[in-house]
Amino acid sequence: QVQRSRVTVDVLREKMREAADLRVELDRLNEEASRKDEEVRKAETEAEEERKETEKLKGEKILLEGKVKRLEESLQYERDRVETAKANENKARSQADRLRSRLAGRLGGEAEERAEGEDEDMEGQGGAAGEKRKAPSSPLVP
Repeated sequence: QVQRSRVTVDVLREKMREAADLRVELDRLNEEASRKDEEVRKAETEAEEERKETEKLKGEKILLEGKVKRLEESLQYERDRVETAKANENKARSQADRLRSRLAGRLGGEAEERAEGEDEDMEGQGGAAGEKRKAPSSPLVP
């Protein structure tokens, strides 16, 4: 029976050593699990920050796209204004050229009439040695 008791004590000691080893292993695993939990929390926090930053950047992108669109519209408006101004300028030049031509035609016609009138006056007076005065060959252009 003493020998049985010794065997039982030896078995118990062995079991106690195994239990102590298991407690050490359990503590190590708990520490590792805590580290992993902390890493997961940190990764979740970083992911949340990344998500917020992404949302912020998406908002900024939308604002910038709106600004670009307004600038493009403004640029097109200015281009249209320049085109209209050029067309109006060309139209005004054309109109001015037509008016100049008409005026030159009238002035030329008046000059011819005056010259003819002077010729008639000179003929009526006998003229200077019988010479006639010629009308200008081209109208005056202002």
